[in-house]
Amino acid sequence: MFEYHGWVTVWEGACEIEDDLALREKNCREIKLLVENHKDDMSRVELFYQNGSPYVRFDGDRNHYQAWVLELFIRIGEIAKGSHGLLYVRDQENPDYGNEFQVWRMAKGKVTKMKDTLLSPCDPTIETYGE
Repeated sequence: MFEYHGWVTVWEGACEIEDDLALREKNCREIKLLVENHKDDMSRVELFYQNGSPYVRFDGDRNHYQAWVLELFIRIGEIAKGSHGLLYVRDQENPDYGNEFQVWRMAKGKVTKMKDTLLSPCDPTIETYGE
């Protein structure tokens, strides 16, 4: 199984008050097109607004690895260079990481891989096999 959950706060600058509204609208149009290309019955990826601010949400549980999930997360940071968020990914078919979540952190639009210490190792932290 391939499970993922995440969010991005879409900012153009280093903080929301620095955002250029025209640039935000342009960037959100581009992000919306990318998000629309990845909608299906097994994934939830959406651009939405709360209190006038744009966010992107990722949720899915697929049978196999989906490269587009991380690619889309990275691309949002490239488009809106002040964005921040987290993406938790678990690929049970990956022999190196099947028992743990990988965490991708976006800060100021740049994405880095982090080690998960909250839910991993999945067995025995959130599930128990072998008992």
